[in-house]
Amino acid sequence: MLLKLKQVSCSYSPEKTVLSIEELEIQNNELVFFIGASGVGKSTLLETLGLMNNTVKWHSYSKFDYLFNGKPVDYTKVWESDSEKNKYRKHFFSFIFQDDNLFESMSVIENAISARIIQSDEIDFTYKRALILCSSFLKELWDNECDASNKLIDESLSEIEKVKFLNSISYHELSIFKKLKSRPIVHLSGGQKQRLSFIRAVISDYKLLFADEPTGNLDMKKADEVIAFLKKHLKSRSAIIVSHDLRLAALFGDRIVLIQKKEKNQQNLGVINSDSIFHKEDDKWVLDNKKIDNETFINHLESQL
Repeated sequence: MLLKLKQVSCSYSPEKTVLSIEELEIQNNELVFFIGASGVGKSTLLETLGLMNNTVKWHSYSKFDYLFNGKPVDYTKVWESDSEKNKYRKHFFSFIFQDDNLFESMSVIENAISARIIQSDEIDFTYKRALILCSSFLKELWDNECDASNKLIDESLSEIEKVKFLNSISYHELSIFKKLKSRPIVHLSGGQKQRLSFIRAVISDYKLLFADEPTGNLDMKKADEVIAFLKKHLKSRSAIIVSHDLRLAALFGDRIVLIQKKEKNQQNLGVINSDSIFHKEDDKWVLDNKKIDNETFINHLESQL
């Protein structure tokens, strides 16, 4: 388990609660989608869990623990210490946003490695990892002369085999690397930039990745490609995705958390409880102890929004 919350309220002012989390756990090795109507607190949730903004309105009965090292660490202790906050953001978290947030003064390869280089001095490994991912996920950047080099990095190989293979770099691989190193990102399309931001995020060393509407500017095909890419490269790590796309969530999610709008004390707020958390079994969604297909499940979610 990575996160455990009980009876946590989120607020930007003492008078108004934006989000009430009655119960929430984030497990290892899962892709979790948070969905809900506009204004129910999806971005608030991401800001809070990712230590971007302290929105927690603390009560004596509240519980909010990070468990990245196997033992619980209280949220308040992390937030009150700048060194602890920086440690979590740097070593445990990775982020993807709807805007790509790339560095325009840097090349493709420099952007791809930028997060990992801050975390580690393993420059050689980081460059090789970036070369592998960019070669497979941004293939269309290379002209016909380099088509053969894309085939050298076989998707059937394990990551270890790929790294060993690249220890003796070939002419074609060197050609790709030079293009990555020299190509400014201003020459990339919006979709290519977003894919590059996914590459940068998965290259970094993290345990929990946060993504805020990361496919909002992509068409359905490209959205499927980037989420499939993310899920493939999660390995033993986890990701939280805030999205409006029910189809995408049902297709790729391991769990879906529906943030429902409710009224408490004459105030509208978003609510997360055990009844709004859904999981998969045998690639089917479980609803009322029955396994149902994606289409039926999406219809149910739409009726709850």
